[in-house]
Amino acid sequence: LDFIRKKCDWLIPITGPTKGIYIEYWGMNTEKYLKDRKEKEELYKQNNIPYVGIEKDDPKDSTFIYTLIQDLKRKAKEYFGFMPEWKK
Repeated sequence: LDFIRKKCDWLIPITGPTKGIYIEYWGMNTEKYLKDRKEKEELYKQNNIPYVGIEKDDPKDSTFIYTLIQDLKRKAKEYFGFMPEWKK
């Protein structure tokens, strides 16, 4: 139930509007924020929900984008058995 009250930054739907890969942008370092982050990461793990974390200091270049897409594809295959084709 705690997980229902939490929101992700983005959701990449794979098998439905709420079934997919969650993306979190970790952009702050306050004590409360870090506590909430730890709690959220634990909820993802406990509920076997795939997510990708992006750190605020990650370089946002073509390598980052390529790696992010590869992570999404890998998690889609791992958790759902396939990666749907994306529309252009």
